[in-house]
Amino acid sequence: VYTTQAAGNIWNLMLDEPLQAGNVVNIIVQAEGKMPSYIISQTVSLAGSGTESDPFVISTPEDMQAISSDNTENACYKLANDIDLTEWIETNSPADGWIPVTLRGTFDGGGHTISGLWCNAENGGLFDKLVPGAAVKNVKVSIADGKAVKGSNYAGGIVAISMGTITNSTVTGTIEGGSASGGIAGQSSGSISQCYTLGEVMSETGSAKAGGIVGENQSGSSVSDCYSSADITTTGDDSYAAGIAGYNYGTIERCYSEGAISGYAIAGVCAYNNGADAKVVSCVA
Repeated sequence: VYTTQAAGNIWNLMLDEPLQAGNVVNIIVQAEGKMPSYIISQTVSLAGSGTESDPFVISTPEDMQAISSDNTENACYKLANDIDLTEWIETNSPADGWIPVTLRGTFDGGGHTISGLWCNAENGGLFDKLVPGAAVKNVKVSIADGKAVKGSNYAGGIVAISMGTITNSTVTGTIEGGSASGGIAGQSSGSISQCYTLGEVMSETGSAKAGGIVGENQSGSSVSDCYSSADITTTGDDSYAAGIAGYNYGTIERCYSEGAISGYAIAGVCAYNNGADAKVVSCVA
């Protein structure tokens, strides 16, 4: 039952199928013998209020897409169940795959899995960007078999560009980026912790940075307590490939990698440390 109100009148609508977040409902009311009303439009919103105690509920791919258009300040989102993106992609974006989502709040996966992910975008990932203060936690991402998360600029299994926080999350599958690609994030200026990746991270671009967790870890950012068994491959000139971070300006600590590494400049943990603040502590490969 859906309810909408206008000019003091309330109508309850009984529908055969549930509406999805972002759907627009147009209503015209006409009493017998009277002229019809003006059209009343209402956009279906996510369930919940977006607070920590009552987060917006995400249960479908349509709900995920609605996150991008939600401008609620510091909103909280909670994944209610596993989601398979396959049908949504086939119906809505068969040529380019998933349309990456911009996150401005906190996304809690609740330990659920988002499967069937693949995309071909400028900045590829489940999310294209985490803005400063945004966070992703407790989510498992499974990239579709035979497909890849591709970004002509940045690519990551969780996010292409992160300025926020990513914790307790896993990615399995293939990631392919341009400038920077990582199992979790292509580029990070925030923090990544307690994350795991399995599969392959690759780039054919010159001077590319590829890592099992993050392609480029920027100054002031951190990667900690992460584990990767992903294979890392770069084929471009002057490229960097490593089990945890391809290129590091920040801090990497207590991480472990065991995948095969191949490329121009390679390392088990970090292919290149750059700057006085760049450091690798208590890591094993």
